[in-house]
Amino acid sequence: MVFKGYTSYWNDLSADSQLPSVEQQQKLTLLQAGSEKKQTQPPPRYSEPKLVQVMEKKGIGRPSTYAPTVKVLCARNYASLVKGHLQPTALGMEVDEFLMRVLPKMVEPEFTAEMEGQLDAIASGKQNWEPYLINWNETYFAPALDAAYRSLGSKSATSSGKRKSELTEIHCPKCEWLMQKIPCQSQKLQADHFLKCSNKACDGAMFWSDKGQQYEQPLTPRQVQKASTPSATTDYPCPICKKPLELYDYVKGNEQKQMLRCSDPLKRRQDDHKNVAYFAAKGVFWSPTYGEIGKPKSPQKSATSGATTKSVRLTNKTKNRSVAANKEHPCPVCGKALELYEYTRENEQKKMLRCSDAQARQRPDHKKAVYYWTVKKVFWSPEYGELKSMT
Repeated sequence: MVFKGYTSYWNDLSADSQLPSVEQQQKLTLLQAGSEKKQTQPPPRYSEPKLVQVMEKKGIGRPSTYAPTVKVLCARNYASLVKGHLQPTALGMEVDEFLMRVLPKMVEPEFTAEMEGQLDAIASGKQNWEPYLINWNETYFAPALDAAYRSLGSKSATSSGKRKSELTEIHCPKCEWLMQKIPCQSQKLQADHFLKCSNKACDGAMFWSDKGQQYEQPLTPRQVQKASTPSATTDYPCPICKKPLELYDYVKGNEQKQMLRCSDPLKRRQDDHKNVAYFAAKGVFWSPTYGEIGKPKSPQKSATSGATTKSVRLTNKTKNRSVAANKEHPCPVCGKALELYEYTRENEQKKMLRCSDAQARQRPDHKKAVYYWTVKKVFWSPEYGELKSMT
């Protein structure tokens, strides 16, 4: 032993074997050689409870999405349940490898957790959804998608036959800049596009409304409450939230109609209230989902006005009128004369040209056959362009 080292503090060296003293360049005889193979075991696959626990720890998902997440993984054959553990399939491994290569940031847990935090802020009303989603698409998703297309050696998303955004002559209601038409295939929109302000410092956005035949700004909950005039309520409760149903008068196909709907304007915008509508038919009110409710009792008087009031649609009825049809300008779809239609929006008098055939206007092919009066003193359509003003 050249130097005692740790053996100076070692109590029992009987189990250790000391090497004999050897000299440099001394030849040694091999007495025995052997090898032992050891392999570390990988951690076990996640069970469903363990996966939920890990997701919760990383801030991914919410209690209402944990079970659907596991269900989707199995339904799409990305994973299978083997002896109580989720085992990735060959397809799942291939999809994971592909996404890690073309969209690496999107599969990071931190990315999902950060985005779900932003969506929670939107749901609680602390953040507007339009500027966040528009900024997310412009700064991350659209560039990342184009980069993914290029990495695959194919055309980018913006050059693969999809329409690009184009500038319109409609002015932003917030900053007066011109708005861009952004193509969108969302089924929640009533058109194949929406308008976004071309000013990057502005979050203005407008969406096409079939009901109003014009572009409208999305309403915040506060605006919905402010814009809603007290309606004629009944004693019948909403089948979902139990608030009173209101009597709503509307016009469809030049015919005056009535229906019962929930009196809470915010609740009516929620998905679970989509089918809360009782239509007047043969002296009773009937719903395809909830059946017959019978005739409503006498409407209650509004607590704020002290008198029975109609809903918002009829309140503005006297302000909206069709002035005249002009054969000089035919409808671009059916060829019938366009009519000058005057209406009021946000206490401002406006006008537009539309097809004079009321029944034709209800058809899908007439949705875009509308010309709006612009600040340039001309009638202009997002679909058909400029039309000379009527004299």
